[in-house]
Amino acid sequence: MRYVLPLRRNNSLINYRPLQKGAKKELTDYFDFDGRIIWYYEHISTGKRVITFFDQQLKVQEEQDYLRRIITHPDGYTKESFFKKQFELGTLSCITNLPDSAEKVYHIYKCRGQVEQVFDTYKNFLDADRTYMQNEKALDGWSFINFLAVQAYYKIYQRMKQKKLLKKFSVEDIVHIAMKKRKLRIGTSWTDSEITKKHIDLIAKIMPQKT
Repeated sequence: MRYVLPLRRNNSLINYRPLQKGAKKELTDYFDFDGRIIWYYEHISTGKRVITFFDQQLKVQEEQDYLRRIITHPDGYTKESFFKKQFELGTLSCITNLPDSAEKVYHIYKCRGQVEQVFDTYKNFLDADRTYMQNEKALDGWSFINFLAVQAYYKIYQRMKQKKLLKKFSVEDIVHIAMKKRKLRIGTSWTDSEITKKHIDLIAKIMPQKT
């Protein structure tokens, strides 16, 4: 069985010494994930491959949150506890038996949120979290159309991922650009609305290639 399992930050399998030294050269390498730079390093602990990922932006957010809690909740949070935890902040450590690169392992782990993302898309992008249908047949049709919409959404997402476009654009961006492509009736004839070459080229990258 192949697995990627996250570890609690206080797990004894994790080695924080590279982060404690405070120099990025102590880390193995980095990659870009959704516009964020993720550093990582790995080691073998009790025969298990342990990869620790470090997100500087997340560290800053967690540090600020912790320091605010020292002010607002002094009974549960102290400077001493902050100093003990400071090298854990902004990290994610996993054990895995996959032979893949650390970057791919990180992507695989992050896929766990795709189910939640589907529901979030269904709710926020499609506005499909509530229905005003008045009968069962209308509700069935409404549900089926939204199901097709989710399928289309993730087909676009996968093509954008393959073309490495997600760093610059979202699916919502592509949908709004595509909506600008319309037919206009002028007099008795129909013509295409104008769309920029930049947008045409972008849509062409996402469309499946004809064989």
